Amino acid sequence: MGFVCADLKRAIANRKFALLVIMVAILECMDALPQLLIGAEIKGGRINLSTLYHLLSCTVGVMVFAGSYCEDAENKFITNIVYRSSCSRYSAVKVFTCVVSAFLCIVIGKLLYVCILSLMLPLSAENNDIYQGSWQTLQQGRYWLFILYRLLLGGLQGAFFAIISFIASAFVRNKFLIYAMPSIVYYFFLYIFTDLYDLSKWNGFRILSVANVYFTFQFGLDKELESLCFTMLYTVVLAIVGWFVFDRKIRRNI
Repeated sequence: MGFVCADLKRAIANRKFALLVIMVAILECMDALPQLLIGAEIKGGRINLSTLYHLLSCTVGVMVFAGSYCEDAENKFITNIVYRSSCSRYSAVKVFTCVVSAFLCIVIGKLLYVCILSLMLPLSAENNDIYQGSWQTLQQGRYWLFILYRLLLGGLQGAFFAIISFIASAFVRNKFLIYAMPSIVYYFFLYIFTDLYDLSKWNGFRILSVANVYFTFQFGLDKELESLCFTMLYTVVLAIVGWFVFDRKIRRNI
């Protein structure tokens, strides 16, 4: 438990984490700026970033802790840490901390953005031609619940890319490449799953597609909670697989 607390403190109890949270909020505001200039209301859809801002936001989340293994290896700390605990425990704690820190960075950053805008603009989906009648929670007037779902989905996006980037750090020591993983992985999986679905027509490829799992509600706009639970399960399974792969790789590195 002390190892987990120490890593969480290292990841989020510092200026770097605060700055990265602010960067996420700034990216959200940059995406919303065209709407703000024409006096738009806060709509449910504004919590959504364009693909570019999604990936930039996820890159910021990756920067929180995905490079920690590289830092440990460069500073020669990893051997001592592993000998004091175990390789499996070290790997599990690192993956857990990476997921939690990226999730919190994205969620808090987006929440900061929402809170700032809600002070200036009405939190309403009234007269919203794009989203009115589409999202179940908006139809029912539960705007904050809808925003909560979007915040959690955004946090899970960050967690997903943080896992992938952290696994990559066991194979490459270049931090710039590690931080570029969200863009590389997104486009790779986007095209590979699309091509596989087009070739086989197996619906599983569409269901497991990263774009469908993390960038929209998988089971439709009237089943946001079910979709969110599926995304959480997807992330947990990926984290377990990531822990296994990372653990096996660093055993060879040490």
